[in-house]
Amino acid sequence: MDFLARRGFAVASVEYRRGPGLPHQGGTAPVAGRWPETFDDVAAALDAVPELAAAHLPQADPRRTVLTGHSAGGHLALWAAARHVLPAGSPWRLPAPPELRGVVALAPIAHFGRAVELGVCGGAVTELLGGEAQYAARAAAADPPSSSRPASRRPSSRAARTSSSRTRWPRPTRRRRRRRARRSA
Repeated sequence: MDFLARRGFAVASVEYRRGPGLPHQGGTAPVAGRWPETFDDVAAALDAVPELAAAHLPQADPRRTVLTGHSAGGHLALWAAARHVLPAGSPWRLPAPPELRGVVALAPIAHFGRAVELGVCGGAVTELLGGEAQYAARAAAADPPSSSRPASRRPSSRAARTSSSRTRWPRPTRRRRRRRARRSA
């Protein structure tokens, strides 16, 4: 984080409240964050970044903020960046997209429906939302990528699986192709 901050990026490391008895998969204690506190914490942190940056990093440009996270943190980084597409009644909805440079989500839970279908992380998605009884009512406010597209535009499970498993490498530039040709000749 220091590397990015020294180059003018506003960087914040956010921790969110979790359920009691963590980490403990397979037991009776929740393994995921808590509803709604996890989302309250992330929303409050993102909302505080411009003021904190101005006070503690006056040389930083908050519009160059990059949200990062791994696994559940990756989901929360994506969620924080997409708060403007949350359902109209959501307490976390923003009127416009946050001023961010980007999001780096490492191994995120990027599609709750698919994660539930696959049982990712021992059912952590369902636990985060308060259990199966609460899942349907809360998923739209917690999973903006799948709730922001009309059902007809959402990828099927097969399409989501195949498109995410393919790595698309950049095509070689003309200069690289010439170098390769010279080496092989």
